Amino acid sequence: MRGGGPRFLSVEKARPVAEVDTARGSLRIVEPAPGVYYCRVDGSYSKELYDRGFAAPMTRELPKHESLSLFVDWWDLMGYDGAVRSAATEWVTEHRGKLQVTHIVMRSRLVAMGVNTAAMLLALRGIHLTVSATLPPFESALEAAIRARS
Repeated sequence: MRGGGPRFLSVEKARPVAEVDTARGSLRIVEPAPGVYYCRVDGSYSKELYDRGFAAPMTRELPKHESLSLFVDWWDLMGYDGAVRSAATEWVTEHRGKLQVTHIVMRSRLVAMGVNTAAMLLALRGIHLTVSATLPPFESALEAAIRARS
């Protein structure tokens, strides 16, 4: 994978779910514990990368578990297509009954603006996103979710 594998030791030996590279970005999803998914996106998040790397594989994973905890690592994400925000917001809304935790970490201000917009729309639908601007709280929450489901 061009952008790199999992950032955290707790997910290094996790079950691979998806790995997709495009000209502008890369995405990898692993499952470190039953129903806990870690998704890392680097570079630019295109609609193609979202469709092939996230939406299709994660929709296939949904029936395997009563509920999911989703940890989205956008630390090295530099930008995204506007269609990704809309599609991801729709996906979360459609599957909200299965999403126990949705935690996102990012450092880009551009990405943060889009996530904050999506978070407001989702909050109106009763869906809560946990957003971190630093890695330690994200990693702690990820490790706690892995322990709880292992």
